Amino acid sequence: MTLTANCDICGAPIENVAHIVRNCPVAISVWHQSLMPMNLSLLQAIDLHTWVAKNLHNYTILAYGVEWSTMFAFTCWSLWKWRNKNCFDHGFVFPNNPRHVILMAATDWTHANIEKTRKPTRFLAAFSWQYPNEGVIKINTDGYRKGEDGRIAAGGVLRDSSGQWMRGFAINLGAGQVLEVELWGIYLGLKIAWDIGCSAIVLESDSAFVVHLLNKNVEDLHPLAAMLWGCQDYINKNWVCSIHHVYRECNMVADRLAELGSCLELGLSTFHDPPNSIRSLLSEDLLGVCRPRAIV
Repeated sequence: MTLTANCDICGAPIENVAHIVRNCPVAISVWHQSLMPMNLSLLQAIDLHTWVAKNLHNYTILAYGVEWSTMFAFTCWSLWKWRNKNCFDHGFVFPNNPRHVILMAATDWTHANIEKTRKPTRFLAAFSWQYPNEGVIKINTDGYRKGEDGRIAAGGVLRDSSGQWMRGFAINLGAGQVLEVELWGIYLGLKIAWDIGCSAIVLESDSAFVVHLLNKNVEDLHPLAAMLWGCQDYINKNWVCSIHHVYRECNMVADRLAELGSCLELGLSTFHDPPNSIRSLLSEDLLGVCRPRAIV
């Protein structure tokens, strides 16, 4: 603070908050430039608290979508900041165009908050299981975790380019985490495909994060490094192999097999023929039945 009660800018005998943000000639000049939507004669005619309240509840839209209440708050803050800079920063010079400086700051703040609070636009789309290319085997895998007891299971299915069942599997893994079980499903799907002699495969999972992990280098300290490396070893074998993310609506057979795994004995179960509980889903996939999903 300064050593005297006088205003350093205009020399007024008492420099209080009302003087700094409202009554000082510099402040009055800034308010006149700010296109204040309320009567300027009220600038000094009402008490400070009422003046602040009236302005903070004025939502008139100015340039760039800025509300007057925001412009008012930034004007008060700028006047206070510039007064302090004038006292303590001997090289400080008042802006030539204070309205522009204040409006740009208020605009940035307004747009930042709009982006922060705006809900992403969603639209309804339809998705279905897609046949792989000729000669390519498609593997769909999924993980399942029951929230109450942490029970985890994984499942998957291998189908040829005509959509015909080749192999299915489900594994009950006891208790664990979601990422762990998703990786188990992918690992077993790849292993089964390799073991039966597939030469070209495409694997689909509805875990975007796991697919991302498998398509990047894995750090030694990653808690699931061993599982990730195991999957990557199969991906990099001497065959054509790619892994992609799909929505759950394209992955319903694997989803149901994973849920089935949670009801089986601990360990791996393989199916040369599809279980009865998923036959209707298989038929829907063969027919290209679309399932709706709201997406961003």
